Amino acid sequence: MRIRTAFLLGFGLLALPGLALSLWIAADAWRDAQRADRAILATRTISDVLRAQSAFATQSGRLNNAVLAAQPDTGSVQSGQEEIAELLTAATANAQAARIASPTPAEQKAHEPRSDG
Repeated sequence: MRIRTAFLLGFGLLALPGLALSLWIAADAWRDAQRADRAILATRTISDVLRAQSAFATQSGRLNNAVLAAQPDTGSVQSGQEEIAELLTAATANAQAARIASPTPAEQKAHEPRSDG
């Protein structure tokens, strides 16, 4: 075996643990990046849902005013409905992108309020 071959083989063998460790660190960083992306999408989903909840509250006030007014402002009520629909559509899209599972019909039924009377 020539000295150059032995020298290169020795350096190659010494580099293998470093290469393995580098691959392990890179894989861990990739998993962290994927988790961060999913967290961002989940946060966007929650943000859209909370903004829709605020829009529902505002819409409730608009509906109360429309019911009590002699000449109701139907344009305001309609724009509120459109805003809510847009926010819920955005929340649905973000939930699907974040792979947040939709509840099954059985799960939905389990969380419905019961009327005991």
